[in-house]
Amino acid sequence: MPVGQCQFWLNPGGNPNRIVKTLGYCLMVGRQILALKVGVRLPVPEPFFLSREGKIMAVNIYRNPFILALWAPLYLLVGTVAITNDFLMGAMFIMATLGLLGAYVTEFPIVSGLYPNEVVHKVAVSSLLGIVFGLVLWAASLAITGAEEGADSAPISPAGKFMATWVAISVPAYFSMAYMIRGLNKRDLEEEHRIREEKKKKKKGGGPPIMNRDRF
Repeated sequence: MPVGQCQFWLNPGGNPNRIVKTLGYCLMVGRQILALKVGVRLPVPEPFFLSREGKIMAVNIYRNPFILALWAPLYLLVGTVAITNDFLMGAMFIMATLGLLGAYVTEFPIVSGLYPNEVVHKVAVSSLLGIVFGLVLWAASLAITGAEEGADSAPISPAGKFMATWVAISVPAYFSMAYMIRGLNKRDLEEEHRIREEKKKKKKGGGPPIMNRDRF
């Protein structure tokens, strides 16, 4: 729909849902013009986007990348409690996160629905990336300040240590998950699931016979 036709659809007596969708589409067109012609890209999520097949898709508020990405800091809140309390608990949290990745690889349904399972996978991946980023920051701080035992330094309270750890691993996890959810919304999960099921059926039917039964 061209830009000039946006005003045609915004009639006062129209359907409210249609008006909202048309406003969102006009906003998407305006952002595309700013990005392509002016070179300015607004850092706000678009209410509509173009899928890989060229279809115009509406962004559901429950699939907004910046809202769903909040699951990563919430998940890492539990991880921060485990990491700051005991090394063994932190290792168990990391192993549980790797278990979520293993369930995704083996196509074991953790929750019901294709999209929620993908979200769980993105939470696990972004959480591991945040933990790795936090370890890198911790190693860099030790390399800069030094790990001498007798060095004079201001003691950090347990609450401050908890907040510093949570922020250090949650900020990169949040942005990485928002990026991955944005790519997830452009995928056709039902079609991908159908293709996987067809491949499974072909693999089950294949295989060389052990013997030729016509001879017996």
